[in-house]
Amino acid sequence: MGIIEKDKQYIANTYSRFPVVLTEGKGSLVYDENGKEYIDLSSGIAVNTFGYCDDLWLAAVKKQAASLQHTSNLYYSAPCVELAEMLCKKTGMERVFFSNSGAEANECAIKTARKWAAAKKGTEYFNIITLENSFHGRTITTLSATGQAVFHNDFLPLTNGFLYSSPEDATGLEKLLVENKCAAIMIEIVQGEGGVVPLSAEYVNKIFSLAVKYDVLVICDEVQTGNGRTGKLYSYINYGVTPDIVTTAKGLAGGLPLGATLLGKKTANVLGIGSHGSTFGGNPVATAGAISVLKRLDDTLFAEVIRKSEYIKSELEKCNGVESVTGLGLMLGVKTKKDASAVISKCIEKGVLVIKAKDKLRLLPALNIPDELLKKAITILCEVCSTAPNNEKDDMAQ
Repeated sequence: MGIIEKDKQYIANTYSRFPVVLTEGKGSLVYDENGKEYIDLSSGIAVNTFGYCDDLWLAAVKKQAASLQHTSNLYYSAPCVELAEMLCKKTGMERVFFSNSGAEANECAIKTARKWAAAKKGTEYFNIITLENSFHGRTITTLSATGQAVFHNDFLPLTNGFLYSSPEDATGLEKLLVENKCAAIMIEIVQGEGGVVPLSAEYVNKIFSLAVKYDVLVICDEVQTGNGRTGKLYSYINYGVTPDIVTTAKGLAGGLPLGATLLGKKTANVLGIGSHGSTFGGNPVATAGAISVLKRLDDTLFAEVIRKSEYIKSELEKCNGVESVTGLGLMLGVKTKKDASAVISKCIEKGVLVIKAKDKLRLLPALNIPDELLKKAITILCEVCSTAPNNEKDDMAQ
């Protein structure tokens, strides 16, 4: 029995996997069990920031694993503290809570916002406004925060206290703030699972002005957009705004499970001893990997991210199989004339890995993907977009 057959027998059937068994990788190249080579334009859904088995990341992780792989949060840990300091100094935030995933980081943000509002305004101020088409995680509460009914239907009743506003509708958002007792507004600067759709600068600035007017917090979910992905350390920096809480995960630790909730001036001291916790949060090995990643997220790299983004967009916009390209930096959505799943299948055949977001292709390459590999992959992608059949419908890949 092969890996695929064993997977189907023993692993919960929650993923629509591509028929590929990956075994090893280096940089932006990855190989399957038959030795076939692929150029990866997905990087583990924006996780492998510097590709597979990056030398500096690997050295940091190996060194830490050889000295102390885990200690509970009842004791101090140098990598955990160093990473928190780096995050605060790079963002201007004041404290960090570490967890293991984006959903956990968002759970912490939600708890913090409600605790802040209860203390300042009263326990009835618990509502959090999120946007339609948003995605904030798959735990029952982050699922409740997600503004897409398709994710809700099988898991009712949801956690109470979430309201949904239409993106770009500032009037509707203000109406919700007037009519409900709210703690926070929670947004993704680029709606990733929602189709790689950036919010407009005008709307983002309006959100922040309304938050001040109605005395609510702003939470920026940077789980997918963060850690250099959009050409800045975090995507909100592109808009010149400062959230009260920032959540991040995915690319932070370069391939290890790590989430972080960054707390600003208003929220830095909301959580007290015993109010939140995580057994594995701030794990020494994961944080050592994250330090290696964060040290290299600088203006030079961000300029390269923007340059590569502009190259991708310019090439695909010339492709007659592409209708539009959206997104920021190296987080791009490609609306193809052909069915996206058919394009993905044909790309796999030709040695390029891409994934979907709704009806679009989603491109999330490693931030340091070499130009020659990027050029080769985009050439193949453009060819496939123009020639792929249009009758292959499936649900591959969130």
